[in-house]
Formats: sequence, structure tokens, C-alpha cells
Amino acid sequence: MSFKGCKWFLLWLSVLLGIFAANEIEFAWRSRAQAARPSDNKIKIREEQSLLGHRTIGIDDATLPGGGDRPFLHFSALGAWAFDAEKPTPCPPAVQSLSGSTFSAVGFMYPLDSGVKVKNFCLLRSTQTCCYGPRPQYNQYILVNLKEPVKFERFAPVIVQGKFFVEAKPEDGYIYRMDGESVAPAAQEEIQINAADAARKAGLELFSFSSLDSLRRAAEDSSTPPRVPPELLALNGKKMVLDGFLVGQTRDALEVLVGKYWWDGAVQGTPPDLYNAVKVFPRSESELPLAWAQKVVFTGLVHVAADPADWPTQGLVSLHEAVKNVSVQGGVAFEPGPFLPREAEALMLAAFLAISFARYFHRAGVAPPENLPQPPEEN
Repeated sequence: MSFKGCKWFLLWLSVLLGIFAANEIEFAWRSRAQAARPSDNKIKIREEQSLLGHRTIGIDDATLPGGGDRPFLHFSALGAWAFDAEKPTPCPPAVQSLSGSTFSAVGFMYPLDSGVKVKNFCLLRSTQTCCYGPRPQYNQYILVNLKEPVKFERFAPVIVQGKFFVEAKPEDGYIYRMDGESVAPAAQEEIQINAADAARKAGLELFSFSSLDSLRRAAEDSSTPPRVPPELLALNGKKMVLDGFLVGQTRDALEVLVGKYWWDGAVQGTPPDLYNAVKVFPRSESELPLAWAQKVVFTGLVHVAADPADWPTQGLVSLHEAVKNVSVQGGVAFEPGPFLPREAEALMLAAFLAISFARYFHRAGVAPPENLPQPPEEN
């Protein structure tokens, strides 16, 4: 191989290996960052009953880690001060003793700045007032001020670290304040996948909510429940992929409701019913989606209830033994990992070496092995 050819080979090999190294380093960094932060198995963020009926997600204080250099603030403890701006009362000594110390706090961001990044926000105990709903009580949020702006998380909970102060300023809208030092996600986010592509690769069918449209029309035209068509009954017992919006879940009963349309639980969006939502029964608690997830993907066994008497408890269509994402034969067809899969790295390296050796044999005037691709003719 000539000096020029060797230089070309080493240059492009270095570029290729550099891409692979960056890909693996980024994945290793992301994995360490996810492992370092408290997981959803430790901090419980669950659906709560809202006075207005909205889907409300709140923090379970009992699951917050204790001790350490930066212990967690508990909103249940801060709630001991039932502050009333009209009739102010002294702050309880137990709460006042927290002032001036550095803490971590878990909650949901309510931005006070515009834009995708914010420096000032209220950290709320629940999502009841994140987008709608009444003004929260003074003891259920903390005013956070940061030196540098951070990404605004609309629904996902965050961990804020900083110095906490008891500082009653109802005229400015707060009694608790924090000089924030850092903001990080409170739990690992679930990577979104293209359900149709993943189902096709796994050799599975994607359930279509349109299969229920004819039943809706039949129900609207008759006072009695419609008859389930044979083509829908044919799906009974079939392993399929379901893609839709998370419109409700009951963690204790391991039951999830997945709808065709988004619904806030009260007034915004389209309410779920028999003809646009599917009941999902996860295989285990580990297969439950994050409480604040908007869209979800499940794989499971379809059950179609032919008897209308079963619809109130089972739903018209339900998914049983369900697992998150796309699963085939007990394995997961989609696994979070490096942005460039290792299989792709191997193929790219093999292709590069094949082309390099083909160029070498071509320049040397030696016939390359039959399994190597031929390089293009040079001018």
C-alpha cells in the first residue's frame, strides 16, 4: 500500500473510530447520569384525586430519600404552616428551623418566565395547578430563583437543590423560597418509540382504534348495545401492539386506560369511552408507565368482550399480560442504548474495511477476493 493510500486509510479509520467512541462515551455518560439520580422505584409520583376531576400527579413524601448532606424537603412538613394572608400566624418552630439550610426538593415546575428555559419558577407539590386549576395554598409550593436558566419541564417531576428560606411575603405571592443551585429530572424518562415501525420489525400488528368506529355508529343508532363484528372478535387472543394516550391508571389494581385521544380527566380533550379507549392490564407493577406519561406503547394479548354485560368491568377491548414498548417472545424488540446501535457500528466498520481492501487490491493490480465489493473506476 502506498503512503498516500495508507494515509487515506488511517485518516478515515480514525474518523470512524472517533464516531464510535463518541457514541459509546455519550451512552456511558447518559447511563451514569440516570443511575445517579433517584429512580421512580424510590421516589413515587402517582395519580391523585383532584377536587376538579383533573388528572393530578403528586409526590409521595414517604418515598423521598432521607439523610445525606442534602436531605429532602417534605411538602407534608411544610404544610404544617397553614398560612392565611388575611390572618397571619407565626411559623411553627419545626418549619422555621429549616430556614437557611441546603435541601433537595421534588416537585413540578410552574414557570414565571416565558420561553423554553426559565430562571424563576414555582416548585409545586402536584400538577393540579401546572396548567389549570385553583391557586395552590401557600404551603404547597416553593418559589425558586436560579442564577442560570434551565429547561422547563411541563409535566415531568424535577429535583431542585438549593438553600431554603422561610420568608413570608404574601404580597409577592410566596412564603417559602429557595436559591436554586441545580435542577435535574427526578426519574429516568422512558424513550419514545415509533410503535408502527417497532411492531412491523417485531412481526406484530398494531391495534387500530378505527376498528371500533362502526360499533360507535351502531350504538348511536340503537338503544341496545351493538353486536361485536366477527372481524373484531377475530382479534381475541392475538398478540398485538397498542399505541395511544395515557388517560388514566390505577397503580394498586394494575390497570391502565389507553385512549385514542388525549384527555385531561375533566374538561380538556376527548373523554374516554368504550369506543375510543382500551383497558390495559400490565403483567407486573414494573410494566406500569410513568405517572406523568402522555403517550404509551404496550404489547399484550387482546381480549374482546362479546357480551355487553362484561363491558363495564373489562371494557369492550382490553389488553392482558401487557408489557411496555414492543415485546416479542418474552424479549423486548426495542432496547434503549447508544444512539448508533452496536450492530450498525459493526456493519460500518466491516464495510469500511472491505472497501479499503478492495481499493488496495485494485491499485496493486491484484484480483480481490470474490466477496469484496469492487471500487468505482477512477478518472
